[in-house]
Amino acid sequence: PIPSETNFLMADLRRDVGPLIAALKKQGVEVGRKFPSMPTHLRVTVGTRPQMERFLSELRTVLA
Repeated sequence: PIPSETNFLMADLRRDVGPLIAALKKQGVEVGRKFPSMPTHLRVTVGTRPQMERFLSELRTVLA
């Protein structure tokens, strides 16, 4: 863990997130860009409960 005071998190999905970012965008879900030094990490801004529930639903879909 890295101490932080931000409104986003970096989730290590243990795979290249480039295709996942594109798939989420196609579903209308915007996430942060791919970081070259952290190619398996997805940057996610914390939103409202409905936004986060939608994000998790779409993420499950693109990971399936």
